[in-house]
Amino acid sequence: MRALFNEGAPVIGTDPHPANERAIAVYRKLGFEPSGPPRDTRWGLILPMLAKQ
Repeated sequence: MRALFNEGAPVIGTDPHPANERAIAVYRKLGFEPSGPPRDTRWGLILPMLAKQ
């Protein structure tokens, strides 16, 4: 993430399954926060999460 931010990325996104509590906990420790409610996509249910610099 540091490299992406150093290169100028304003935000980094990820999309774990809302029931994957372990992944969500790890993403939160890394600085990600949910950016809206869970969404159904053609790839399945996701929880959009963003990390900002």
